[in-house]
Amino acid sequence: MLVSEAVTRTRDDLLDDSGQERWDVSDSTHAETKRHLQNALSYCYHLYNTQGGTQFLEEHSGTTTTSGVLSLDSLDPAHVRSCNLLVSNRYYSLYPERMIDREYQDDQARVITVQYAPTPEWNAASGNDSDYLLQHPNTNSELTSWDAFEDWVCWRAALTMSIKDQRRIVALKEREEELARACLARINTPKTRRFPGRKDWYTQWLRWHWDPQGRDMIIHRKVIS
Repeated sequence: MLVSEAVTRTRDDLLDDSGQERWDVSDSTHAETKRHLQNALSYCYHLYNTQGGTQFLEEHSGTTTTSGVLSLDSLDPAHVRSCNLLVSNRYYSLYPERMIDREYQDDQARVITVQYAPTPEWNAASGNDSDYLLQHPNTNSELTSWDAFEDWVCWRAALTMSIKDQRRIVALKEREEELARACLARINTPKTRRFPGRKDWYTQWLRWHWDPQGRDMIIHRKVIS
């Protein structure tokens, strides 16, 4: 969905201000509607990803430094989901751990694959109407085309724009909740996990944590007793 389409759907289809008392429809920049759309997009996107959603996930592989660091600054992740260690041609799934619980800095360069959700690039202040609502931060394409999610964003934006008609509020709220449930039900694929096998050295002693300020994935080692 293009930003222009999201603006039209929100302002023309969902609001109750035909007299233009609260929103100036003649405003060619649609600044107020775009601001609410951006807030709604942030809310829906982060809620979906923190609930375990997989629809927006991408993978990036790289080699850590000898201090265990792989920078993801150029990828601009909104959420980091998992980290796999690649040894020869086999992947090992590493467990996450809080930064405060780290023990030893990893001192070997390792190949890891990170699964993450990029941050949508569209910005209400500087974005264009021809941008996608779910604009990829590193390309000019959509992150994904997902009608239910884009509708959820529009309905959420309309709810925050001070709808006054009580019957309209109830209808919008019910539809927004339906869309949220539909989107949040589309999470882990597959929904099952394999039965854990025998522990190996890598998964037992290596951990990862995400540094959101430095935009770094960091590998560290546990104490071997």
